Amino acid sequence: MIKSKLLLAGLLALVLAPVAALAQALPD
Repeated sequence: MIKSKLLLAGLLALVLAPVAALAQALPD
């Protein structure tokens, strides 16, 4: 159970990283 949660957290971070970078690049 803990491993799947860790995997989910990693996947979420992997998806959120480009989104956060894009959000930072948008407001000019």
